[in-house]
This record gives sequence, structure tokens and C-alpha cells, in this order.
Amino acid sequence: MSVAAVMGGKKVVVTGGAGFIGSNLVIALVNAGAKVTVIDPMLPGLGGNPFNLHAVVDRVEWLREDMRDDELLRRVLPGTDVVFHLAGLVSHKLSMEDPSRDLGLNYHT
Repeated sequence: MSVAAVMGGKKVVVTGGAGFIGSNLVIALVNAGAKVTVIDPMLPGLGGNPFNLHAVVDRVEWLREDMRDDELLRRVLPGTDVVFHLAGLVSHKLSMEDPSRDLGLNYHT
């Protein structure tokens, strides 16, 4: 079964969507016909790069907001079919220096 057959027309949220893995997923989803919302605040040390989304930036909703914001999630998630959670620190050193931040970025209740 193709990605388009599975994801076409779906409402999808990708946290960390401007990172290397997230952006490639976003591009594939957009090309498959999904309606994609990217949540990536472009915080230092998290790996996001605006260039990664240049091919689809006009076809996604990009929220440069922090996914730890409960109000943001209440606004964005209703009606969402799939969430790909790819936000997180890319540096082991940074995660060890500030484990609370790391936990907040990787796990949200």
C-alpha cells in the first residue's frame, strides 16, 4: 500500500518538523496529499533548519511555537488523524546538562 493511499487527505501534525528526519517526513506526507501542520519553534540546539522545509513551506501550516504549550495543543490537535512526535534535543550533552528541559521536550502530558 502506498503512502498516498494511507495518508492522503489525513490531518497530520509533526512536532520537530523542521529537523532532518521530521522535514523529510513532512515532505513525503505533503506529497502524499496529507494536510500537514508542523510544530517547530526553531529553538537553539534542537536541530531545526528552515531550509529543510523549503520545498513545501507554502503547502504546510508551520507553527513556530513550543509544543509544550498546552493551549497550543488544545488548539491544534482536535480533528488530527495522526501525530508524529519528532521534537527533542539532538545533543546528548545538552540533555545531560538540563534533563528537565530534555524531558519536557520529549514527553508531554
